[in-house]
Amino acid sequence: MPQMNKLTAVKIRSVGPGKYSDGGGLWFHKREDGGSQWFLRITIHGRRREMGLGSG
Repeated sequence: MPQMNKLTAVKIRSVGPGKYSDGGGLWFHKREDGGSQWFLRITIHGRRREMGLGSG
């Protein structure tokens, strides 16, 4: 099982633009314009799917 809960509130505030994994398929995306969002990345029948979970 992948390591979970790698991101903390302090780390999320300080990271630059990019995508960061929290483990178990949960990702945090920080955009260039300062906005952010959480999404779940899973594989179903060999195809990768992403489901948005809300803003960060």
